[in-house]
Amino acid sequence: MEINATRVFLLAQIPHKEKNINQSAINDESKTFGDILQGTFVENYKNLTYKHLMGLKWASTTCQDASFILKVDDDTVYSLEKTYALLELVNDTTDFIMGYIHYDAKPLRYKKSKWYVTRDEYPRREYPPYLSGYYYITTPRVAAALCDEAIYHPYFWIDDIFVTGLLTESLGIELTRKPDTFSLDNYVNCNCCFVGIAPFHCPHPIP
Repeated sequence: MEINATRVFLLAQIPHKEKNINQSAINDESKTFGDILQGTFVENYKNLTYKHLMGLKWASTTCQDASFILKVDDDTVYSLEKTYALLELVNDTTDFIMGYIHYDAKPLRYKKSKWYVTRDEYPRREYPPYLSGYYYITTPRVAAALCDEAIYHPYFWIDDIFVTGLLTESLGIELTRKPDTFSLDNYVNCNCCFVGIAPFHCPHPIP
């Protein structure tokens, strides 16, 4: 099976206290493989939304003629072949954005939580439906629309909620979950989910 795909790694600026890597090493890596996109913001968990939108902006402009954009976290193992087979079944890509959908999620107000959110950051009681950021698929057209819409919203640091939840809600874009049997339980237990996703520490990653 021949698949025409380009892989790009998203990076931010190295924090001042980082000792395990330097900018020179990143530059060498980029010159060798040409697959690094680096932003001007500092690498930080609460800057993930900037990185997420940076990737969508780049993909929707540089690769605007591509059929699909696949966003994957760096600790996710997936099968590109199974993803391709899944996308062959897609008919309408007008407002296409597909992945694992979270429903009825609520902001965590517990201060010790990694995902603690203040009411100033997010005053609503529930998040809109959104896609898990570890793996989702969209199109350059939708990615461009999301980036254009983002400037009209207050920054929110939980990137998958902001990009695939708040922005799609504002644009009226319906989230797609395919296949119907794909669930987070399958993901966690590595139970041969349709698109072949497994966590990076899984003892049986799907080839």
